[in-house]
Amino acid sequence: MVDFKNFFNQTVKEKYNGAYEGPRWFKNLALSQEYIMTKNSIIEVLRDVDFSNFIELGPGPGTFTKVILEGRQKVHGLLFDISEEMLRQAKQELASWGDNLEYFNGDFNQIDIDKKFDLFFSCRAIEYLEDKNLMIKKIDKLLNRSGFGVIVTKNPHYLKTWFNHQKNSQHGGEIAAEDLSHLLRTNGLKVIRVSPVIIRFFPSNLLFKLARKLNFILFKYLHSKRMGFLSSLMAESYLILFSK
Repeated sequence: MVDFKNFFNQTVKEKYNGAYEGPRWFKNLALSQEYIMTKNSIIEVLRDVDFSNFIELGPGPGTFTKVILEGRQKVHGLLFDISEEMLRQAKQELASWGDNLEYFNGDFNQIDIDKKFDLFFSCRAIEYLEDKNLMIKKIDKLLNRSGFGVIVTKNPHYLKTWFNHQKNSQHGGEIAAEDLSHLLRTNGLKVIRVSPVIIRFFPSNLLFKLARKLNFILFKYLHSKRMGFLSSLMAESYLILFSK
């Protein structure tokens, strides 16, 4: 596996000049649309989840932490990231939340926290953890008896990914939805929902504006439905909602 700690520290500083969120999600209209797909998916599944505290794995610069916090003034969160640089940016982006948020740097699978949480959240980060079973055991231990979890992660069944795996070793830790669901159930957690998030069926070189429009139409139709074989081929990422 790639040394992700150094990879993200170095990449964020050099490639993104110390500012990851803008170039990653808002550089162009296609990326902004994918941000909206992800944000809307998270908002929808959290609508009926009541929580006063949460733990987040891999907040990066806090892009989707802000989605969790929106409209929830009294929520407390613990943000856990292996990259010091990402946490530095998260602290800047989320400064207005002050003492409501704590930041921890290190390997999630090595943590030992004597605290329980109402919600576990991770968006596009678990693919960088090698031992997924240990990760699930950690999540189970950290959740309250009635706690929930939301994971958004890359989809290895997405057609384009098949052709990129050998070229891009940093994404070798992706896990299929059915395999992640099995791990959750094996560890005693209940899988409530598995749904596609970012839809990239129509390529951007196919009349760019038209492709974006068609992909978003597919997203609106598919994102609240259980992910199946065909939608899995179209989805660059997927979401799993589970409970204790």
